[in-house]
Amino acid sequence: MNLDAGSGFAQTHKHITEAIHLDVQRTRIVNVVGDVQHLPFCDKAFDHSFCLHVLEHVKDPILAIRELIRVTKQVVEIEVPYRFSWNAKQKRDNPFDNHLWSFDYNWFSKVLRNYRYHEEKLYYWPRTFYIHVYIYPSLSRQV
Repeated sequence: MNLDAGSGFAQTHKHITEAIHLDVQRTRIVNVVGDVQHLPFCDKAFDHSFCLHVLEHVKDPILAIRELIRVTKQVVEIEVPYRFSWNAKQKRDNPFDNHLWSFDYNWFSKVLRNYRYHEEKLYYWPRTFYIHVYIYPSLSRQV
C-alpha cells in the first residue's frame, strides 16, 4: 500500500497504485483529510510514501518528514522546488497554496543526516528547478 500525501486536486503520480490519498482539504481523489505533519496512520503502515510539492506549504517541514518516515517501511519520495528556481516563492489566494519555505541541498543534508537517502537535482536548462529526495527508513538508523 502507498501513501500520496498532499494529493490536492490531481493525482500527481499516475503510476501510484493502491494508494491512500491524503490532503488538508477534501477533493474528488482524497481518501483521508489530514495534515502531513500529524499523519493519522500506524507506524510502518505504507511501503512507499510520496510527498510531492507539499513541504514548501507546511508550517514545520521537519515534522512532516519525520511523520512520513514513521509511517513508511521502504521509501519516502519527496519533491520540492529549488530555492533559486522561479517557482520557489509563490503567493496565491488559496491559503493552502502559498509557499512558506524554499529549499536547497544543504537543508536536506542537515535534516536527514541520520538517514540513508539520496537526492536528485531536476534541471530545466540552464538551472536547477526541483530537488527530488528518496529516503530509505528501513536502511537507516532510527533516531
